[in-house]
Amino acid sequence: MAGILTHIIYAEKVRPRDGDFIVGASLADIDYLGVIERSKTHVDKDTYLHNPQGELNRLHNELTENASKSLFDGLIFHSLTEHLWAKGIWVDSDSKYFSKALKLWGDEILWDKLIDSAFISKAFAKYENKQLLKGVDMEAQRKWFKVLDIYLTQKSSKSFREKLANMIDMPKLVIDSINITIENELVNNEGVKEQLLKNLESSNSISIDSLIPQAQ
Repeated sequence: MAGILTHIIYAEKVRPRDGDFIVGASLADIDYLGVIERSKTHVDKDTYLHNPQGELNRLHNELTENASKSLFDGLIFHSLTEHLWAKGIWVDSDSKYFSKALKLWGDEILWDKLIDSAFISKAFAKYENKQLLKGVDMEAQRKWFKVLDIYLTQKSSKSFREKLANMIDMPKLVIDSINITIENELVNNEGVKEQLLKNLESSNSISIDSLIPQAQ
């Protein structure tokens, strides 16, 4: 799974002026707040392989009528491309929090690749009073978009990660362990940094129409 900001950056790179698509790609991770099950915002890949239309219909039924087709495409894009960001990356780590550390550090490395954070922020604001997921109330949706707005304006760092952890109720022990893992295993790992950037560049070849041809 990619980091929160990484999903936004990939979506923006593929469809840079499609606000709804970017909103959909970032909405999927609202389960971080503990307000909805992950299965209700993510494609089940095993089910998708055997019954793609049925799985897309199931996911579509979780959305309200306020969600456009482009937003739904973004929601699907989130699930079907979340493995691409870490392609070719392998680190021999003893930390049980390494995957979480890599996601947060990846957000930090890719932050400068945001194209137009002001445009994205306006895309979130469009849904200030429009519920998007049937199982998530407006208070939680606004809180999630606030988290995303902070991500857009502040580059990840140790203090930022601690602030984010507080917003999503991540235990202090977990975020402290993540920060230690980043400092000890990732900060000076140029190979991982180069691969993260290389993977982002390769996203230029992603064809949304071929990736999700049955999205309705």
